[in-house]
Amino acid sequence: MMIRNLLAFACLTLAATPLQARCEAAFETFTETSGAVDLDPFDPSPFERTLRVTVRNTGTDPCRIGLSATDRTLGTRLLTNTEVPYELIWNNLPIPNFDTPVPGRELVLASGEVREIYISVQVLRPVRAQPVPTEAVFTLRLHDLDDADQVIAEQDARLAANIVAIAQINIAGSASSFGSTYGIDTVDFGNLEAGKQQSVFVQLRGNSPMRMTVQSANAGLLRNEVIGNAPGIPYSVNLLGQSFVASTPRTFNGLLSTGIYGTNMPMTLTIVELGDVPAGRYSDVLTLSIEPE
Repeated sequence: MMIRNLLAFACLTLAATPLQARCEAAFETFTETSGAVDLDPFDPSPFERTLRVTVRNTGTDPCRIGLSATDRTLGTRLLTNTEVPYELIWNNLPIPNFDTPVPGRELVLASGEVREIYISVQVLRPVRAQPVPTEAVFTLRLHDLDDADQVIAEQDARLAANIVAIAQINIAGSASSFGSTYGIDTVDFGNLEAGKQQSVFVQLRGNSPMRMTVQSANAGLLRNEVIGNAPGIPYSVNLLGQSFVASTPRTFNGLLSTGIYGTNMPMTLTIVELGDVPAGRYSDVLTLSIEPE
C-alpha cells in the first residue's frame, strides 16, 4: 500500500495603512472690543479695530492650520442694518467671505503650542448712511490643511458700532464743495446805502434731517462799533425763499443734504434803510447753527 503525504498551504497577506495624524486645535482666548464704537460718516479715513485671537494645538500631533471667516451673507461683507462694507485682514491679506482658508497663509503648531494672531476689522466710511446702531458679525473657523481643509474649530465674533447723526454747516463766498477751505467769516458791505446787497452760500451736510437756526446778536441791526447808543441800521435776510429781519431767531426744519459734498443754499443780506445815523463802522454777528432733528 502506498502512503502519500499531502501538504496544504494557506497564505494570508496582511496589509495596513498608517493612521493619518489628526489635527486638534481650538480658539483658546478671543479678545473682543469693549463697547460700541462711533463711526463718523464724513471722516474719509477707514475705521480700523484689531482683534487678538489665541489658538492652541490641543492634540498630540503637529498641525498645519488655516483660517477662514464668514458673515451672514457671502461675498461683500456688510454691517448689519446698513449697506456699509467692511473687511477682515490677517497678515496683510483680506480674509475672503467664504468657508475656505485664506490662500497662502497658515499656522504650523507643534503639540501643545499656542500662537497669537491679530485680525484687523476695517470699516469703509459710511457716507450718508443713516444714523443707526450696527455691528460686524462673523464666524472665524480653523481648518486642518492636511485633511481636505476640514473645519476643526469655530468662534463667533462681533464688533458693535453706531453710525452717528452728523449735521455740519459752512458759509462760503461761492457755491462749491463742502469744506472750511472755502469758508468765509466776514461779509463787508463797504460804504452803506439803502438797498445794497451781499450774497453768500450756506453749505449744509448731514446724514439725517437737520434743524437750522438763524440768530442775530443785535436783533437784526448793524450797530455802530464806537457809539453804543447810536441808532442801528436794519438789514434783511433772504434764505430758503423767506425774507426776514432777524429781530428774533428764525428756525428752519427738515433740511436735507445730498452726499459728502453737501448742499449749497444762497443767502442774500440787504440793507433796509439807513436813517439818520452818525458816520462810523457798523457791524452785527449773524449766527447760523445746525443740529440733527
